[in-house]
Amino acid sequence: MTNLKMSSDVEKRLKNHGADKKNIVLDFDDGVGPYSVIGGCALDGGFKLLLVGSEVGDDYQVQLDSPLGKIWVKDYSYEYFENENPQLKLSGAGMIQLTNNSGVVESNLEVVDDPEVSEGIR
Repeated sequence: MTNLKMSSDVEKRLKNHGADKKNIVLDFDDGVGPYSVIGGCALDGGFKLLLVGSEVGDDYQVQLDSPLGKIWVKDYSYEYFENENPQLKLSGAGMIQLTNNSGVVESNLEVVDDPEVSEGIR
């Protein structure tokens, strides 16, 4: 299983959001799945980190290991992680970045607590 590394400051920030007590989803926001708004960001196809209090749904089939436990991803987004040394770290401006061997994948990773409530999804 692929390991998603986290710097200690990112891990602390996510724990402050309660991530160690929720299901964590690293969602490729492409309009597919219960947490993607159809047509919303489907053209951009960026990632969001979702902290979900309920079940994650069938669209998330693959898990990554992390210091906070399992992180769910869509099977077709796994190519960003497999053999790519994925990592979450803070930028100089204090934003959470998702990086891999190719460079910066997401320069400002949005963290969404309970997306089914905060974004009116489901």
